[in-house]
Amino acid sequence: MADPLRVLIDGHDLLLQTGTGIATYTRTLAAAVGRLGGLRSMLVERPPLPRKDVVMREIAFFDVASHTGHVGRLRQILARLMELRRVLGGAIKGERLVRTGAVDTRIFAENLGLFEDLCHAPYIFRAARDHFARTGRRLRLQLDTPIDIAHWSGPLPIELVGARNVYTLHDLIPLKLPFLTLDNKRRYLKMVRHLVKVADRIVTVSEHSRDDIIALTGCDPAKIVVTYQPTDLMRGPGGDVIAVDQDDLKVRLKQLYNLEAGRYFLVIGTIEARKNIGRLLLAYLSVDTDMPLLIVGPNGYRAEKELELLESRAITWRSTRVRQLGYISRSQLRDLMAGARALCFPSLYEGFGLPVLEAMTLGTPVMTARNSSLPEVAGDAALYVDPYQPEEMRRAIARLAHDDALVARLRKLGPQQAARFSEADYDRRLGAMYQGLMSPSTEGAVP
Repeated sequence: MADPLRVLIDGHDLLLQTGTGIATYTRTLAAAVGRLGGLRSMLVERPPLPRKDVVMREIAFFDVASHTGHVGRLRQILARLMELRRVLGGAIKGERLVRTGAVDTRIFAENLGLFEDLCHAPYIFRAARDHFARTGRRLRLQLDTPIDIAHWSGPLPIELVGARNVYTLHDLIPLKLPFLTLDNKRRYLKMVRHLVKVADRIVTVSEHSRDDIIALTGCDPAKIVVTYQPTDLMRGPGGDVIAVDQDDLKVRLKQLYNLEAGRYFLVIGTIEARKNIGRLLLAYLSVDTDMPLLIVGPNGYRAEKELELLESRAITWRSTRVRQLGYISRSQLRDLMAGARALCFPSLYEGFGLPVLEAMTLGTPVMTARNSSLPEVAGDAALYVDPYQPEEMRRAIARLAHDDALVARLRKLGPQQAARFSEADYDRRLGAMYQGLMSPSTEGAVP
């Protein structure tokens, strides 16, 4: 019997108290590796940890507070300087965390439960970016535990020595919409061009993103694998599939949010220019409907610009027609999405558009943009708009508010389209890619 595949996955966002799109991707990736029978190690960055006392080392590993504030920042600077000195002479050292059970980690159980091992290296992600800025090369990492494949959840310029290195490029938004991000564009382009050249494989989540990667980086098309992305929104903390009870849902929506099931519109995502919230608000506030618009997501870059229309309205107007929530849990997101009249997602650009898939899985109608990867994901199961035309969005929202037949049709088509992005299909594509890496004669072809 062959030994199980040993896969290292970076936990760049997984131990954050608030979720991100990359954290969701990493979680579904780790779950898939487990279904494929692999052993999973998660790599995180931490300050230098105590060397001798294993209990104190575990406590320090989970001591998030010590990584922040003035003292934490000073420690980070000193540690990064020390590590960079070491890095210039060779590989940075990482190690496996010995778990003693001293720390109650149930708050992280949903993510930690997906991994057999935890590994850490001093400020590895920040050191890697600094190293690339200085040298134009990946930071070399050595671990004290054997790994077959290192699967990086984004464009992290790190090479795990002795393993195949795979990089997921979800999109190239800093290059496609350079006016909407704060990234150093010259450095970002240089980094992704380097990674596609030296990677063993590049993974992406849509054919549209694949085309962008080839066009903008010159990547060898044979090196890119499109896996798409499933959703785990319908799985609970233990991995069991959750069924939404409509009667219970109505009660929760009323008691927690004072919302009526099927009588509100939903927006999901960080409030930033790319998500197009400003134009959506202009469109929605022009519609004759008493269904409120609920915006769910944290404020991002230039959020105040996107929300300035709300600031021009009276408090009573704003509080009755448009409501804003910040970060919410996955169970809350599932409830709000399942109970919505429709998801409004007129994004200017998406590498995949996970909220669209999540809504369709739940049978919630979708209004989205006819650009980037969104038609590839939503197929014939969505109402499409030009995201730069508020009047077109206004007409679409009005149809969704008043056309019950349209809503019923989209509720039926959504789950059928979502089934195209199943966990089984994702596992097949991912498994074929991994098998190709370990058996180069197969070239990682997807059957």
